[in-house]
Order: sequence, then C-alpha cells, then structure tokens
Amino acid sequence: MKREDVYKLFDGERDYQDVKWSNKDNADISVAEWINYMEYQLNKAKYYVYHLDKIGALEEIRKVGSLAVVCLENNECPKRIIETNTEFYLDGSK
Repeated sequence: MKREDVYKLFDGERDYQDVKWSNKDNADISVAEWINYMEYQLNKAKYYVYHLDKIGALEEIRKVGSLAVVCLENNECPKRIIETNTEFYLDGSK
C-alpha cells in the first residue's frame, strides 16, 4: 500500500470513532489513557497474530494507528526536527 492509502484508512477509522464516541469529549482523555487504549488494541492484534489471523491483526493495527492520531489531535505534539546538515543511513549509522 502507498502511504496516502494508509492515511486514508486512518481517516476512515477516525471518522468511525467520531461517530461511535460522539457523546464523549476526547479532549478530556489523557495521553496515558490513549496509550492504554492503544495497548489494548495492540494486545488484540497479538492475539490475532498468535491465531494466524492476519486480517484481524491488521484491523487492530488500523485502530492503534487511528488512536495515535486522535491522541495527537487532542494534545500539542511537537514536530520532528530534522537536521539538514546531517546524513543518516538506513542502518542508523552516520
């Protein structure tokens, strides 16, 4: 899949979350709570992996990613700072 297609999946899951949880104020949920929600879904993904259910695992990963998105939406996440004068290699060396 292309990155933009993955982001569309997250957008669709976020739309679903907004409809499902429309009566709840996400701004009141702490970062720690979002992490707990993500961990819960990640554990479900591990369960599906253990039972060789790739589709089930990927559905849970979609939920984990969209939970990360809503967490960032409701908290001021700093931007990644990239040093332009430094070369990075795929193996992590400089």
